[in-house]
Parts: sequence; structure tokens; C-alpha cells
Amino acid sequence: MDTLEQWQHREYTGMKPGLERIRRFLNSHGNPQRRLNCVHIAGTNGKGSTARILAAILQGAGYKTGLYLSPHICDITERIWLNGRNIGSDELQAMFTRYRKQAKDCGLTFFEFMTGLAFIYFDRMGAELAVLETGLGGSFDATNVIHKPVVTVITDIDFDHRHLLGNTLAEIAGEKAGIIKKWRPLISGVKRPAAAAVIRRQANIKGAPLFELDRDFKAGNIRTLWMKKYQLVNYNGINESFSFRLPLLGEFQQRNGAMALAAAECVADNGFKINFENINKTLEAMRWEGRFDVRFVPVRGQRRTLVLDGAHNPGAMRAFVNTWKKSPWGKRKQTFIFGMLRDKDAYAAARELSPLAGSVIITPVASSRSMTTNDLRQLWERWLEPENITSARSAEEALRISRGHRITGVTGSLYLVGEIIRLLAGGKQK
Repeated sequence: MDTLEQWQHREYTGMKPGLERIRRFLNSHGNPQRRLNCVHIAGTNGKGSTARILAAILQGAGYKTGLYLSPHICDITERIWLNGRNIGSDELQAMFTRYRKQAKDCGLTFFEFMTGLAFIYFDRMGAELAVLETGLGGSFDATNVIHKPVVTVITDIDFDHRHLLGNTLAEIAGEKAGIIKKWRPLISGVKRPAAAAVIRRQANIKGAPLFELDRDFKAGNIRTLWMKKYQLVNYNGINESFSFRLPLLGEFQQRNGAMALAAAECVADNGFKINFENINKTLEAMRWEGRFDVRFVPVRGQRRTLVLDGAHNPGAMRAFVNTWKKSPWGKRKQTFIFGMLRDKDAYAAARELSPLAGSVIITPVASSRSMTTNDLRQLWERWLEPENITSARSAEEALRISRGHRITGVTGSLYLVGEIIRLLAGGKQK
């Protein structure tokens, strides 16, 4: 446990159920989480985007706003934000050095330690509101030490982390529903009937006022300007109705935007002043990398298009595919750079993507949990001829191989998308 990065690599080997360790750590530092006004967000897909949009809205309303996310894409500092800026790397390292002995004494996992540092940082910096995304699940997630969130949000629920959360949607929903608190308002974007029934039942047991997407509030696309990377959306909310410009693409982002706005309405009902007439100004500068993230990249005097999306489970891949089909790039089959972790449902994700793929460039992901190119090739040979499957030894080689294609999608893993973003930032696309 010499560095934060070394601890990070233990994230999936050091997962332990229970909240007693994080509670002991926070108690030894004065329970900073109790002094924060929190919005708590769980779900399988969309929780990061919903959290990001909501944090931008709260910041735009004039509140000093913390944001806690996981996982990060390019840099570990992306996990802890304050007013739209990552925590500084020197500051995070200083906090790690200061608190690591107590964290070790309490037996914290990496995620628990990062969660504890986020609470301490937000409290120390005077955050007036904090938006918290769960790591996975809900009941025993380290973020679930908060007692009275301003509002809770559960985004869509699908199959993921079955070995930890359960093999049915009802079991997975039961874990996510663990964030629901007595009498605190709940925003739900859960679509699947089996999962939605669990959320409704738990909300009723807890006396939590429930607001459901497509029943109590909704959003619809007016039009999408693909080349300008935004869409115009009509929002019919709990109390508010208006149109706004969302700098994120896809129907799934309309839904995430609607949940963020509904949560903001609940925040406003709790005494915080939010002027919804300023939403366009609030969101216009917001960026969210790796979620149907369109990049126009110059190569040898020409422009090529890369679309980066960290879809890593069947539900997320389904959303990516549906958006791709509606985009200007969905009129014909294209090339995709594809890599996945071996503990994900690669077959189901690739099956969703396969109708769009004329060819794939398969690559390992920079993780000890990565699928091998041999496994990826065997997977894709179910749908493509061998000559349409190219193996790369790394993301950098995959990006280089893809240069001959004017349009390329990158998907299957946030780890892979993060590697590609770093390569693009370093000029490796040329």
C-alpha cells in the first residue's frame, strides 16, 4: 500500500461486504458525511451521467457542489470533483499520505478509502451539496453511510456484476434499493417490470415519495445536431416544464437528463433555490467523456470520426447501438475497436453490437481482468468471417490499425475508452 495507484489495482481483489469499516474510519474523523447535503445515485447504467448533469445544475444555481464518481476514465482525480474541477493530484496524494495509516488500521478497500477521502474533502472545502454515485449495488456500498439524503435516484437496472449482486433483476434491484431512505424523495428511471416492482415496494415500505420516469416526469427529443454534439430536449417534469439544450447524445442521455432535472426539482423543494430558466446556460459548457463521445480527428489532411462509448454490459451496449443506428454513421456497417473485461457478459454485449459491425479490431484492455485477443477472436467469429477480425496487441496498435477507416467506434470497456482518450490527447492518432 505504498501508493494510491497500487491500492487502486486491488479494487476488485479487495472487495468486502459491509459498512462497518468505512463507518469506523469516518467516525474517527468526525463523521464529515453527516454535515453534507447529499444526493445519492445508484443504478446499473446512467448513474454517472445523471450525477454529472445534476452536479452541473446545482453548481449553476450558485451552490458549491461536490461530485463523487467511479470508476475514472483517464486519471484517478476524476473521482472527486468540486465545482466542476477534479481534485488536484498533489492534494489527493497529500490526503492519501495523511489518512492511509488510519485507513489501513480500519481495513478499508480502495473504494472505501476513496469514498472516505471524498467525504472529508467535501466537508473541508465547504461543499453545500454533494452528488454521490455508488460504486456498485447500494445496500453495502461505501457511499451508503449517509442517513438523510436530500433525494435519492435509482437509474435503469440491468444485468451486471451478477456474482456480487444476484442473478435476477429482482435481486439486483433489491441491492440497489438499499439506498432508499425513510421519507426521503426517490427518483426512479427503472424500466424493467421485475426491477421496478422491487423499487416501488421498497419505496412504499420506507414511506419514500416516489417519482417515476415516464409516469411522473418525462423527456423527449426535439432534434439532434450530431455534428455539433448536442440535442434539444423537451422536459415535462414534476412541477416544471421547458425545453433545453443537452450537450450529450442519445435517447439514454435524454432519460438521464430527465432524472437529473427531476432530482433538481426535489432539491429545490427542500429549500434550495434553483432557477430552471438558466438550464441552457448551466449545461452548455458541460462535457462528459466516453459516453457516445464523438471526436473529429485530423489525420494526414483528412478528418476521421471516432465515437467512444464505454458500454460494458448488455444494457449499456443496447443503448449505444440504438443511438448509433439513429446517427449519421449508422447507415452502413462500420469498424469497431472492441475490448472487454473477462468478468463482463461479453457474449451478450458483442451480440448487441454485431449487426453494426462490418469489421472489428480486437484488443486487450490495460487491466489484469482483460479478455485475451484469442478469447475475443473466438467470440467474434460467431458473427464475422476471420478476415474481418483484426487482432491488436494494445489500444495504441488498434488505434493505428484503424487509421484507414473514416469512421470507427470504440466500445466494450471504460478502461479501453480511457486508453484511447489518453492516446488522442498525446497525438498518437496521427
